[in-house]
Amino acid sequence: AAILASNGLKNAGGIVLDSPATEVKTIVSNIMVNEHSVPRFLHPGIYLAAKLLYKLDINEVRPIDHIGALKETPLVFLHGEIDKLISPDNSLELSKKVNKSTKVIFEGARHVETYKTNPEKYKKIVSEFFAKNLE
Repeated sequence: AAILASNGLKNAGGIVLDSPATEVKTIVSNIMVNEHSVPRFLHPGIYLAAKLLYKLDINEVRPIDHIGALKETPLVFLHGEIDKLISPDNSLELSKKVNKSTKVIFEGARHVETYKTNPEKYKKIVSEFFAKNLE
């Protein structure tokens, strides 16, 4: 969400991104299949209904297309090593689009469990990042 709002955040002193995605369609499809047993052949109809009813085009929800606005903003990417919902490769791909980024992989952490897996490491990284980048 922070990346999608990047035009309004580009003057931020620094942003912490925990388990960010390059695009959302694959994630939503995986959730529908793995958590709700919705067959993949139904997904196009669901996406069409979302577009018609809610004006939401899942194909346009692509943080990777927006992160360029944060090219000069200091960013720290935190990602769980065993995140099965959003692969750590997403953080790597996003970080390639900016100039000031740090990537930290949390061993043994699943999706958005970086803090839960190692709270001391998380607090140290985030507090040092903000101390360095925020006035």
